[in-house]
Amino acid sequence: QSPVVYLHVDACDWECHFFLDRQIVGHHRGGYDPFTVGPLDLSSGVACGVEGTELLVRAWDPTDAGCEFVDQPPIPCDRCCESGWQPRGKQSLRPGSIMYTGVSGLWRQGLWLERVAACHLLNASAKSLPGARTVVIRATVTCGKRLSVHLRLRGGTATLFGAEGACCLIHVKLEQPLQSWSPASPVLYEAHVALDDADLLVVPLAHRELEVKSGHVLLNGEPIFMH
Repeated sequence: QSPVVYLHVDACDWECHFFLDRQIVGHHRGGYDPFTVGPLDLSSGVACGVEGTELLVRAWDPTDAGCEFVDQPPIPCDRCCESGWQPRGKQSLRPGSIMYTGVSGLWRQGLWLERVAACHLLNASAKSLPGARTVVIRATVTCGKRLSVHLRLRGGTATLFGAEGACCLIHVKLEQPLQSWSPASPVLYEAHVALDDADLLVVPLAHRELEVKSGHVLLNGEPIFMH
């Protein structure tokens, strides 16, 4: 099967539409979360006798249009929030005092195209269970039969453990428990998850245990002060 192409967007503020050769291929609302559009058909331009393919991004953010800045907006909001209800921080179309100029469009890491095999990983997650001796790997795939995982310290090259199993869920039992993450010792791991040796995702992982006991927040069994 032929490879497929996805468009990855790290962030686009606030409502974004994506057009490929004037045809809409995706839509997203939310200015802070990453998302993916596709798979895309990049052959439309060639089929029409045009060299290359045109990708157009339309971004719109009403900011506080129709909603003047007030310390305490009216409840219920029946007067000023028809088009200014989305999260916008301190952006305003009428900046002044503590309010800043409104912005919109692509930001953070922008966007990029990724070409992958027809059978590929859509996403994967790694979660450590209480006791730090079991790691659960979950994956969503387009097709494929087996997963393999190799755990490393972040930035390291040595494999701490490896395992494989049927797609798309693996429970990995560890001989040695994971080191616990804390602000004083921020130990991070990477789970290298592969699908049939054809696709690979690197998933960050850290182990920490939070609980509330006797009115105190405990991190890994020890009290921690929180503002």
